[in-house]
Amino acid sequence: MERKEEQRPANSTYPKGGVLCYKDRFVVNETFVLLINICGES
Repeated sequence: MERKEEQRPANSTYPKGGVLCYKDRFVVNETFVLLINICGES
């Protein structure tokens, strides 16, 4: 019963109401774009 360790902090950014989902998607997209830019430069 070690389920508590499986829960990652990322899950805490998603409230039950789903209000911040759009914010999280924006952050993920920004990170994804940055990764692509970094990989593209090298």
